[in-house]
Amino acid sequence: MASSGLYQNLSQSQTLAPQMRQSLEILQANTLELSQMIQQAIEFNPTLDDDTESVSLQELDEDFKDGEVDTASQEQYEDLRELSILENRGLSSSKDDAERREHMMSSIVGSHTLQQHLMEQLGVSLALENVKQATEILIGDLDKRGFLETPLAKTAKIFDIPLEVVEDARDLLQGFEPVGVGASNLQESLLIQLERAFKQDSLEYEIVRTHLQSLAKKQFSTIAKSLKTSEQVVIDAAKNIAKLDPAPGSSYEGTSNPVVVPDLIFSRDDNFEWHASLTNEYLPRIKINDVYKSMTSNGKDKGVQSYLRTQIKEGRNIIKALDQRQETILAIGQEIIEKQRDFLEYGLAKLQPLT
Repeated sequence: MASSGLYQNLSQSQTLAPQMRQSLEILQANTLELSQMIQQAIEFNPTLDDDTESVSLQELDEDFKDGEVDTASQEQYEDLRELSILENRGLSSSKDDAERREHMMSSIVGSHTLQQHLMEQLGVSLALENVKQATEILIGDLDKRGFLETPLAKTAKIFDIPLEVVEDARDLLQGFEPVGVGASNLQESLLIQLERAFKQDSLEYEIVRTHLQSLAKKQFSTIAKSLKTSEQVVIDAAKNIAKLDPAPGSSYEGTSNPVVVPDLIFSRDDNFEWHASLTNEYLPRIKINDVYKSMTSNGKDKGVQSYLRTQIKEGRNIIKALDQRQETILAIGQEIIEKQRDFLEYGLAKLQPLT
């Protein structure tokens, strides 16, 4: 009979910290995947902003580069570092760059369009024939986001269809997939998505219905005061709203197909020297919102302060990881130029294997 007992076994294993895992994911992502990751981070982290303006920073103060710094100085250093990263990433885009992007996007062929997807659903619908015909007209009127471009009354007049029939067609269309399609604007689309999730009585629904502009500006305290609730509750609701699809039709656009977008471009200068440059124009530029920085020290609600500090820390980790990714890829490109000069000059016959 086998004996039973307790045994101890010692083993070593290596686990990656969440920040390190995130850095590796950012490093391994291609340009389009990274762009989606950044947009998702902006949606879920209220302290992150998509910075669209050019930033100029001459140099970082040497006092922040070396030695120990106190908490206040560290905060200032982080602010300077964010500006430096934004400046180094650059926004310069030549006419040739714009034409190259436009050609790339316009040359993609979608395998299944939004209109095809909706027409398939219309084909199995049990609606009346006149409603189906009106629905087909509305499907043809959808923009790339899945929203109706023409007011229903105008559509009814143009095609000489009773307005009631067009409204029934609109209701039928809004019941199709993807959820939120057939709306006249973003607000209506979000409300449809919440209704389909049976959240008509939720705080999220009320915020979208009455405070969408304030939500877009992340004015959580204003919304909380108006709805007589706490700011933290509004922040939690905003995170749920961010999970909704602001453009339900875009997933069927041709540009949603996998596209190879280069991270690096090799080019020659006037002296026929090869150089590697990053295609930064494909990536959003993100920064920490200055308002939320000030709230971490001036806010009255300690819970909100703690939450914002955590979000700011996570946001800065993303910014640093993005900067490290770009620096790593550029360094790889420069090393490739050093090792593969003959390949660049003479083609595949001179390609050298690299470890």
